[in-house]
Amino acid sequence: MAIQEIMNRMQRIDHLIKMKATGSPGELAVKLSVSKRQIYRYLEMIKSQGKEIHYEPLRRSYTYKE
Repeated sequence: MAIQEIMNRMQRIDHLIKMKATGSPGELAVKLSVSKRQIYRYLEMIKSQGKEIHYEPLRRSYTYKE
C-alpha cells in the first residue's frame, strides 16, 4: 500500500473524528473500504502522535479528548 494512501486515510479519519461522525468501528471500516482491524491500526497510529481518542457509544463515534 502506498504511503500516500495511508496518509489520505488517516487524514479522513482525523476529519471524521473532528466532525464526530466516524460511526462504529465497523461502519468506519466500510466508509474507508478497509477491515475493522486496519481501523484499529490507524487509530493506534493517530494515538502515537499524542492525540487522545476515545469512543462515545451514545454518539456512536470516536472523538478527541479535549
